[in-house]
Amino acid sequence: MRLIADAGGSKTDWRLLGEFNIIHQAKTDGLNPYFLSEAEIEGILRSDPLQMFPAEEIEEIVFYGAGCSGERQITRMENVLAKVYPHAEICVEHDLLGAARAVCGKNPGIAAILGTGSNTALYDGTHITQNIPSLGYVLGDEGAGADLGKAVCSAFCRDEMPQHLSDAFRSMFGHNKDSILQNVYSEPFPNRFLAHFTRFLSRHMDDPWVRELLTNRFNAFFSQTVLKYPGHADLTVGFVGSIAYHFSRILTDVAQANGIHVGTILETPIAALTLYHLNEYE
Repeated sequence: MRLIADAGGSKTDWRLLGEFNIIHQAKTDGLNPYFLSEAEIEGILRSDPLQMFPAEEIEEIVFYGAGCSGERQITRMENVLAKVYPHAEICVEHDLLGAARAVCGKNPGIAAILGTGSNTALYDGTHITQNIPSLGYVLGDEGAGADLGKAVCSAFCRDEMPQHLSDAFRSMFGHNKDSILQNVYSEPFPNRFLAHFTRFLSRHMDDPWVRELLTNRFNAFFSQTVLKYPGHADLTVGFVGSIAYHFSRILTDVAQANGIHVGTILETPIAALTLYHLNEYE
């Protein structure tokens, strides 16, 4: 049996595959090795949602993970997976390769992730050939959930929001400036905390102020990443991630204004990756 996983900043989707079908599926918390210790990763791998997977019978694991680009992070993830699944051949890949396989298949294109974090890659149909670093939610991740949340929280704390939106924000979350700063600077997973404010943006997406905020941050995403790839005007850009999916209308408008051809937009790549790997059995 083959186990495949797509791990982002907030959640991880798992599929256990037989030769021709899906045997089990599960969902756990995100598994980014930049933010979690090996003990924390192991705890998630041994959590209840994954107990249905027979560890002794899994022969291969293909793990696509956010943060799994450097040798050190890949080795850490391989070590923990090997500890929990001792009989499996383990392959840890960057989540960008998973995104590219999901939205491009075996065709050249540009793959983009817009979820809690953001990232992009130039893909030749087999390999990632170029990646402009995303730099994470502090230095980059333009257009991603944490970036959008940072923009809306900043506007709220500085009284830069229209009053009707400020009142709605306070009513929806119950936060003030002090509680936001406490969560961002003193609590774990500030990126996830910031990203959850995208629910407010989604609810008020037709408000002109919200639309302008989204347009500005998506323009920053394209200018800092996609527009820098050679030949981008002749390639299709496919997206995966909750932000790309739920804000697809505005995202597509901004892409077209930048001369970008938008292809597939998936909330999660796991279904497309499942088909990709099942086809490998044929």
